[in-house]
Amino acid sequence: GNKFLMSSPLFSGQTQLVVTVQNAIAVIALGLASACGAFQITAIDSKQLLFYCWDAAVLVVQIFTSFEALRHLPVSATTVVRALAIPVVAWVELLVLGATLTPREQLWSCVVVAGAIAYAYEDLHGSSATAVGYAWALANLLAFVSNSVLDRLMMSRSSQSAGGMALLTQAISIPISVGQGVAVDGLTASSAALLLRSLDVRTATALCVTGAVAGLLGNCYAQVYKRASATSVSIAGNCNKALSVLASAALFGSRLSRGQAIGLCVCLGGAFGYSLEGAKRKDAAKDVD
Repeated sequence: GNKFLMSSPLFSGQTQLVVTVQNAIAVIALGLASACGAFQITAIDSKQLLFYCWDAAVLVVQIFTSFEALRHLPVSATTVVRALAIPVVAWVELLVLGATLTPREQLWSCVVVAGAIAYAYEDLHGSSATAVGYAWALANLLAFVSNSVLDRLMMSRSSQSAGGMALLTQAISIPISVGQGVAVDGLTASSAALLLRSLDVRTATALCVTGAVAGLLGNCYAQVYKRASATSVSIAGNCNKALSVLASAALFGSRLSRGQAIGLCVCLGGAFGYSLEGAKRKDAAKDVD
């Protein structure tokens, strides 16, 4: 959906407008979910509010860089770069949070990196636009890793639910993205209203659906973890990545060379192996309890 939106000439130079609208829709969707009892929102203190403000600022950067990467790269390329978050987050948590990694997890982490290098090798010898896309994708990776580590640190010290955390963060992110849109994209209320009114039904639907799904996805994963094993969720999550790549290839006509196909398979295979290894360990710990 986001690739479709970034491919639209209507949103050229208006990335922050898309971010703002999607986050507003996400807040509405999460608010309705909370009202229906899907999750509870607990009170926060000033220290937690400061964290949410920082988290919201990083979220805006994360979404913005993701969209800019999608302007220049196919979904398969952004999926490969995002898969690098698995070893990078693991290694950062190892250094910062004192997490442990098994030898198998270390091995799968290296497989992910090797696959990503194999995939990107041909692209980086291509056009300058592709190099720009990878620069945006790497910036997105850094923002994602930062958010992931901070969120885990915060969640380990807070009683706030995952849904509550997502709602508060995205609500605070709206004025930040509006401010960036005004400063960077020259966004005004009249230009935003004019552009949104000019959207066709398909584009407007894609904008609304992607915003609602973005808001509910995190809470859905939390609910799924309550009802299914970590192994099952990990398998489903990696199948989702593969399906996204296949669907984008069918919709946008992107083709992979043999080297890129091998690199993609190695990278996603390493991501699958890593997540499955971690999921088995979590399931084993549950069985012991």
